[in-house]
Amino acid sequence: MNTKTKTTMKMTAAPHFFRLLSLCVIFLCLQNYALLAQEETNFETKSSLSKKSKSESPLQLMHQLGITYTIATYPNTSNTISMLTYQPRLQLLEGGDYLSLSLNAPIGFGIGFYSDNFGRNYLETGYEVALVPTFNFGLGATKRSEGFIGGYLGAGYGLNNTRFRVQDQWGVLKVNETVQGVYLHGGIVFSINNTSPIALGVYTIAGRTTTRLYGIRLQYLLGF
Repeated sequence: MNTKTKTTMKMTAAPHFFRLLSLCVIFLCLQNYALLAQEETNFETKSSLSKKSKSESPLQLMHQLGITYTIATYPNTSNTISMLTYQPRLQLLEGGDYLSLSLNAPIGFGIGFYSDNFGRNYLETGYEVALVPTFNFGLGATKRSEGFIGGYLGAGYGLNNTRFRVQDQWGVLKVNETVQGVYLHGGIVFSINNTSPIALGVYTIAGRTTTRLYGIRLQYLLGF
């Protein structure tokens, strides 16, 4: 084999060597990418399993504290009373971070004042208790929830006793009314500047008496 032939074989072998080297580099890059993707998948799987294990045993007590503005209606007139409301909430089921079913027990006590047309002032009092299965979604559904908005909706049984006075064409009437029956509540949950979630909602008790109760409630969700 002469020198020219050897030189030609070396020049011909060089491109094949670089092609093979390039293929090896590409293969190693793809393999490294596949390993990284697998590690990321395993991490996400472990995270989801961890969240799932948390959601499978959600029984925990949560707390809400705030105020309630109640409107009591009587034939041809109405009256209002403000209440301080504490609402313990037991988490029963959780579906991830943003869905839950809880058992709420709003407890309220309030006072108010009434003045008749003759300038006489009267003290009014009221209290209420209820037990309400509640569906929660979005912000505030669990302690792990994040975001800016959420909500709740529930139906149960409640009792409200209100002592107040109303005035009609016959004078001032003293009313001591207990309303008990289906308790409905619902509202939105929001956060301002990533502070503790705030629940703003309405409620009513559908009883069989002549008095009708409606309320607006503002509460802080504690422990978030």
